[in-house]
Amino acid sequence: MSNQAYRRPSVSIGMGFDGADFNLMSQDSDKQGGFVVTASLPFKRDLLFSELLEKQMLGNETDTVKTTIIRPGNDPDKTISIGCVRESIFLPPAHGRTISEIVEIREPGFIKWATLVQDKTPFYFVGRGEEYPSVAVQLKENKKGTTVQMKYEFAEVSLNGHLCIFSFLAADLLKWQLQSSLSKTWIESMRKRGHYTQGSMLIVRGQGKSKAAEKARPKTKASAR
Repeated sequence: MSNQAYRRPSVSIGMGFDGADFNLMSQDSDKQGGFVVTASLPFKRDLLFSELLEKQMLGNETDTVKTTIIRPGNDPDKTISIGCVRESIFLPPAHGRTISEIVEIREPGFIKWATLVQDKTPFYFVGRGEEYPSVAVQLKENKKGTTVQMKYEFAEVSLNGHLCIFSFLAADLLKWQLQSSLSKTWIESMRKRGHYTQGSMLIVRGQGKSKAAEKARPKTKASAR
């Protein structure tokens, strides 16, 4: 299946979104199909959001993914901003290449990428009409950390190569794979970036003891007064 042509997607800029609900995640659902996967992570929303605005996508801290910023965004002082174009090359045992552009950022918890090019990837996404297939991530604070909702928006998805005869299962297979791995891969990514968890408490490297550890420490006579 041939690659999509590289063309500039429509850009939507929105700031000040407070992450109170998930309305924006599905506001164009009448135009696009797809699915949503959800996970709850023991990290603060602001911390996750800041890591989503780094060069490497969360979950891709492996030797099998090479990421390159091939065009900077509109804000030269930020690694990732509206208009940034990122290329990801997947090395063995994975394979293929994608090029994506960030088309929407809403602080403090929404980011959306449009997939411009798919080359020899296991899954091939087709947008509806003139729309590109896209991936949107929305973050919402909860009592234990952050709820992550990731929506893949597309008209259809197929399997490439010899597995194309099973394309009718592609969407369900991909959703199951992502749902079962999202929490684990993102937590591992955060740890590799220096953010650790102990139970439900967040411990950031170099910032001292957690509140849980302070509470567990026996009180001295001086501190008990």
